[in-house]
Amino acid sequence: MPKTMQDAMEIATKLRNKKISTLVEYKTKKRLDNTSKNNQDQRRPNKRQNTSGAYTARHGEKKHYGGS
Repeated sequence: MPKTMQDAMEIATKLRNKKISTLVEYKTKKRLDNTSKNNQDQRRPNKRQNTSGAYTARHGEKKHYGGS
């Protein structure tokens, strides 16, 4: 139990600072975890990878586009 108002203010300040630093550490860790997760899935496959096969035809043949 604090003996004076000054002691009570010091205790309250220390508790508040501890809570703030804990919150900052939590947010920093969460941000770093999210960053590493996002960096792992950055590469996306090319959706138009096989389009050239729809247009290939031998000389003299007409091949119509069938759609996809």
